[in-house]
Amino acid sequence: LVERLAETGFAMETRRFVPHCTIARTPRGAWLPAELTNELRPPVVAWTAKQVTLLRSRLRIGGAVHEAHSVFPLDGASS
Repeated sequence: LVERLAETGFAMETRRFVPHCTIARTPRGAWLPAELTNELRPPVVAWTAKQVTLLRSRLRIGGAVHEAHSVFPLDGASS
C-alpha cells in the first residue's frame, strides 16, 4: 500500500506510528499548577476489550471530528 501510494505522489507520513489512547487534551500553551498535576494520578483499572475501533480524525475549526473507520472484534479467534 505504501509503495502504491508513493507512486501516485501521495505525501507519506515520516513520523513513526505510535498507537495510543487519548484520555484528555488541554489547549496548547495551557498551564496547570504543580499542585494540581501532582494529584492527577490515574487509577489502576482492568477491563476486557470486546473490540478495537480505528477512528479517523478530521480537524475542523471548532475542533476535531472523529469517525469510526473500522471495527475489529476481539473474540479470541486468531486471524
